[in-house]
Amino acid sequence: MGVDRIELLAIFDGTTVWADFGFSWPYAKGLKYKACFTRFLTKINVPDELVDTLTDPALSGAFDVYDVKFNDQSIGKDFLKSLRGWRGQLLLHDDDPGFKRAKERLRL
Repeated sequence: MGVDRIELLAIFDGTTVWADFGFSWPYAKGLKYKACFTRFLTKINVPDELVDTLTDPALSGAFDVYDVKFNDQSIGKDFLKSLRGWRGQLLLHDDDPGFKRAKERLRL
């Protein structure tokens, strides 16, 4: 036995900070967050033909959304800030992309 994940509730500044450190919503929630991200991009007038591509990172996690940019604007980070919060996790497995990101950020 051992610890295989860390779970959290990301609110306020944590909606972006935790994403930057590899935390994300569970993969099963990816479609929900893709739909939310789509609505957000529509509100800020991102061209319709780009929305689907720009929202695809939501399927893999908050840490990938964090990196989305459009016209040099950090729209992924802006989207995460617009959320009231999200329940997230960091899977502690070497093959997990979020864990790889966390190790990079922490220089492990």
